[in-house]
Amino acid sequence: MIKKTLTIAALVGLGVASAATFAWGGHGQGRWQGQGMGQRGGQAWQAQQRMQEDPSQMISQYPISNLTEELKEWLYNQYGEEKMAHDVYLYAYEKYGTPVFKNIANSEQRHMDAIKALLDRYGIIPPSDYAKDTELSEQLKAKVDEGLEQALNVGVTIEEVDIKDIAKLVKEAYDANAKDLVAVYTNIAGGSYNHLRGFLQALKNYGYQLPDVIEYLPAGVTVDQLLQMRGPEAKKLFVEYVKEHYGIDLSNFQQQCQKNQNNMQSAARQSQQIQEQFQNQRHQISQQMNQIRAEVQRYVNTTKVQQYKKFIEEKYEQKINSFTPEQIQEKIQKIDEILEKIVNGNYPESTKELYINVLLALKETLLEKLNQSTASADNLLNSVLGK
Repeated sequence: MIKKTLTIAALVGLGVASAATFAWGGHGQGRWQGQGMGQRGGQAWQAQQRMQEDPSQMISQYPISNLTEELKEWLYNQYGEEKMAHDVYLYAYEKYGTPVFKNIANSEQRHMDAIKALLDRYGIIPPSDYAKDTELSEQLKAKVDEGLEQALNVGVTIEEVDIKDIAKLVKEAYDANAKDLVAVYTNIAGGSYNHLRGFLQALKNYGYQLPDVIEYLPAGVTVDQLLQMRGPEAKKLFVEYVKEHYGIDLSNFQQQCQKNQNNMQSAARQSQQIQEQFQNQRHQISQQMNQIRAEVQRYVNTTKVQQYKKFIEEKYEQKINSFTPEQIQEKIQKIDEILEKIVNGNYPESTKELYINVLLALKETLLEKLNQSTASADNLLNSVLGK
């Protein structure tokens, strides 16, 4: 069984553990044995990629990769990690009511959805109750119980570990040419910087001391600069972080991702425009039909319609009875087209009244015989109209 081991010195600083290393079990184990907090995310994901709306559509622009068992294993575990962060943040929100916890927990849910889209793509069944009530989760909740400052610092630590872990995952996915995994991981990690900023800002607002996070910032970026960043800017920090630590330049990849996303958005807009045009056309046709029906009604003489109908049934009964349902429907459509032409045509009023009542009589007769088989209705129509 594959196991993944990562350092977690940051959690040691919170007193969560006395050792610097934890490990979590492999695919299907169903419980965490320790560290490896994995990817988180938020505003960059929400603002730039909109994957939370339909992550499967976003990843569909990339080819399906030939994932190793190890990559599948890590992908499986990431879902559980997202869930644990989600649960810890919700726990903190329920305890203190501080909005930052709820907002970031909502982002974690979107990231669970994104990871699940990848799991579905590769036929991996996601864990149903993973990372819940495990030792590490309970330890983190215990730190949350110590007070709001410690709860916010738990959030900072989770996001720090996130950045470090996802950078490793991106390298592995990048080396394996798994572009869909790289795209998802990079977006979520960009969100981790947004989450890190959110927790630091909350600590600052409450007057608490800010922890040292410079290790997780690219060279030259200060905490004050981080606090001023929003959305996609945070993802650029992760791109720089990966470049510094692993020598991988994701900038071109991200540009291609953005280009693909823009193309998808453009296609979506075009599709929406076509739908709107179609709806407008349907509305116009409906209005025209209503106008035609109203105009037809002006000429309807119920007595004459019944007289013409009786004449048609007597004179053309055999021919009508030979019609197939398909032929009857075709001729009824023709009658409607002729009615429209007559209504819009430059005919004397008496002529319009005659044609309209004859056609309506024929239409009623055909409707009554709709389930009978057919011969051609053209001769009947021409005979009734005197053609």
